[in-house]
Amino acid sequence: MTIPKNFIIEKSGLFEKLNISENESRLFGAVERSKLPVDYLEFVENIGTGEVGDGWFILYSGVVLGEEIFGEENFELDGLLFFGDNMQGISVAIDTINNNSIVEVDSSDMSILKVADDFISYMKTLISD
Repeated sequence: MTIPKNFIIEKSGLFEKLNISENESRLFGAVERSKLPVDYLEFVENIGTGEVGDGWFILYSGVVLGEEIFGEENFELDGLLFFGDNMQGISVAIDTINNNSIVEVDSSDMSILKVADDFISYMKTLISD
């Protein structure tokens, strides 16, 4: 899925603090670019990463594996590429095993909840709340 033409985002308001990284290796880390969904790639390459709004959500400067966030290997986190969090213990990831759906992981109990079918649907929900 690509960013729909009717999904208009300006570099103002909620997204004015986002920055576009020119360092592709930082964005994708050890993950092959081809394994990331097109809508995520288009967003970070054209809109950016960083704090959303007044810092109530942060889009990481690249995707990271679960062990980088939670400090341990956990088979339940396999296939999850984390791209942000709500600064209150909920991390958000692309589930590469389940059609690149978007899931939230609650750090208090490590529960995993599917919250959107794709990255752009998640971003639409995020900015409409």
